[in-house]
Amino acid sequence: MPCEISRSPTATDRPTVMIGLDELARELGIPPERLKRIWPRLHRDHGLPRKHPCGWSWPRALTTAWLLSQNGVPVGDTTNDNHPDRAADAHRAQVEAQRAALHQRYGGRA
Repeated sequence: MPCEISRSPTATDRPTVMIGLDELARELGIPPERLKRIWPRLHRDHGLPRKHPCGWSWPRALTTAWLLSQNGVPVGDTTNDNHPDRAADAHRAQVEAQRAALHQRYGGRA
């Protein structure tokens, strides 16, 4: 079943099943290219619904509810989305957890 991507002017005007990339970016006040980069962070940190697996569209009802519930989600800034310290710390923590699991399982044997 193909995705139905909306072409309405705003997210709340005409009820359709899905809201497209351009429309959601316009509602958030950011370029579509930026939304493509930051949507996982918006999903993880702020609860944006997951996009549909067939492309760049989101469920309209959930996304509209999310848009109406947001007050001050900082999506318009143009700072770098990468946090090298956070990424390095997460990697170190994962390696340490794997190392501890291996040590527990094999008792420190090489």
